[in-house]
Amino acid sequence: MSEPGSVLDAQVTALEDVVETSREARCHQLLEDAKRGVQETVKRAHRENRARMHAAIEAQRKGMEETLAATRARLATRARQRQQQADKERLDHAWARLGKVLLERWQDADIRRQWILGLVEEALAHLPGDPWRIEHPLGFDPAELASMNERIAEHCGGEPADFVAREVARAGLRIVAGGACLDGTVEGLLTDRNRVEAELLAMLRANDEDVSKT
Repeated sequence: MSEPGSVLDAQVTALEDVVETSREARCHQLLEDAKRGVQETVKRAHRENRARMHAAIEAQRKGMEETLAATRARLATRARQRQQQADKERLDHAWARLGKVLLERWQDADIRRQWILGLVEEALAHLPGDPWRIEHPLGFDPAELASMNERIAEHCGGEPADFVAREVARAGLRIVAGGACLDGTVEGLLTDRNRVEAELLAMLRANDEDVSKT
């Protein structure tokens, strides 16, 4: 028969073993939890660092793209401004010569004939059948339109054209019928400067393209 003290000691020892085992298990669990916590913290820190780095790279890339776009826009604006300035200088030069060139062409008999015949054809197509008044520069011989007199009279109900010399006219003809007018004088041709400059610019650029192809 066991001694009561021995039994109690055994129970105490067993209890101590259980407590120790539980303590070790608990410590192991706490250690594992701590390790996992550290690992999660490290992973989270890495994720956050990667996210911050990605955001920083994206912000830098976006900033570079915006800077590049702004630079391109600025360069394009400067190029347009240079082109506009060059166009203006060319047009100013061309405009200064245009009136003189037209006067010189009027002095050429063949060119003058094409000029006035083309103008009369346009008048026959667009002016009403009222009697015509043809205003011309001093020194112009109405006989230059002799070949068109019959057609003009037919268009005007048998009425011949009335030729009137005008001191202000330098070159070309101005044909008036009723309330309508077809102005083929130098002054009339150059009245709409915007239109003339647009046509001149188109011609200049077309010439530039032709030159660049040769």
